[in-house]
Amino acid sequence: MNRFKLVLSAAVIFILFPNFAFAEEVEVSEKVSTEVKIEINSDSKSTEYSGVIVDCRGLGLQTAASPVIKNESGKIIYGDKDLDFDKINEIGMAEYAVSIEDSAARAGTHPLIVKAVKLENFNCNPVLSNIDAERVVLADRINEFLKDLKVVFLTD
Repeated sequence: MNRFKLVLSAAVIFILFPNFAFAEEVEVSEKVSTEVKIEINSDSKSTEYSGVIVDCRGLGLQTAASPVIKNESGKIIYGDKDLDFDKINEIGMAEYAVSIEDSAARAGTHPLIVKAVKLENFNCNPVLSNIDAERVVLADRINEFLKDLKVVFLTD
């Protein structure tokens, strides 16, 4: 791993999870392979997201039975795989709410909140910036809220 990749990775970690701490500093060069250890501050709620709220207000979001969330590059980050169809039939793939307070039952008390940059497919599918989409994907790797359908779309 070269120094640019290490610096970029550290920057992404600190943007997404500001309470991460590096266990040790290392000097990395092209010739030396070094592992960087990362500790998660377990007291921090910044990494313990209970769900995701996608703010679609002002975009004209339309409801859909099976919405997907994409990034600006077109990659689907939610809605195309690894979902429990029985649970989808029971509660739906996403909840639609008009305020963050209304979304607590579905997204939990500490949701990751992101803003949709646009809508696709008849204004049913939110599109996130690539950075926000990556935040959702990384947070989901830790907390697995997407497979639990803890997704809320804020709408007007």
